[in-house]
Amino acid sequence: MKPFRPRLPSPAMLVACVALVVTLGGVSYAAGVLPEHSVGTAQLQKKAVTRAKLKRNAVTGVKVRDGSLRAADFGSGQLPQGPKGDAGPQGPKGDPGATARNSVGADQVKDGSLGTAELASSIPAVHVTGPGNGSIPNSTHTALTLDTERYDTAAMHSPSANRSRLTAPVDGVYLVAAQVQWAAGSGYRELTLRKNEGNPIAITSDALTSAQAVAQDVTTQVRLQAGDFVEALVYQTSNAPLNVLKLDDYSPEFTMTWLAPGP
Repeated sequence: MKPFRPRLPSPAMLVACVALVVTLGGVSYAAGVLPEHSVGTAQLQKKAVTRAKLKRNAVTGVKVRDGSLRAADFGSGQLPQGPKGDAGPQGPKGDPGATARNSVGADQVKDGSLGTAELASSIPAVHVTGPGNGSIPNSTHTALTLDTERYDTAAMHSPSANRSRLTAPVDGVYLVAAQVQWAAGSGYRELTLRKNEGNPIAITSDALTSAQAVAQDVTTQVRLQAGDFVEALVYQTSNAPLNVLKLDDYSPEFTMTWLAPGP
């Protein structure tokens, strides 16, 4: 019987064993000796490990230490953008901005409520007086011809031509008023407002049974177009001419003032 002799490993087996020892020893040394973050992207050979060589799902999010991956470690330097999230709830409405004092917006002005912009800041208004034709004929309607202007903001009266007329410069509703003081006498007295020499638009009258002095006034509102005019007429039946007295700030007085745009 031949004595037992152990069989020596082949040269290939010896090389494989040596390589295994070196590999295991190097990994243990690196894990125990290398400082944290000492191996980065610069120490790894580009594309040394491909997707095909990695086991699917071998490294998951829970296995990656916070801060161990940075945007600079990726080829593009930026992380891929994720899907857009849902819109958040709407925030509370902010406070309105400061409003200028006494300012009025266009939505607060009713159509047609402003009608004198073409006259700058002036409202059409006129007030005239004067001795005029103080003596009024018997039984004759006579227009008061007044030549003194207390004020006239829109050229509504002429002291030299058509002195009995107050003329509307713009369309609108006007307030018209007249007042007179009669001298003493008997008979009938009348004060009338008329438009464009037509029918009366307002009238006041008194019937006197004895010689008396009487004051009369009449007021109305009238719609006028630009160019329309009004006059104040007086009438008396004392059987003789009778004076309309001149009294400061009272007789005779004739006024017209723009109130609003016409309907």
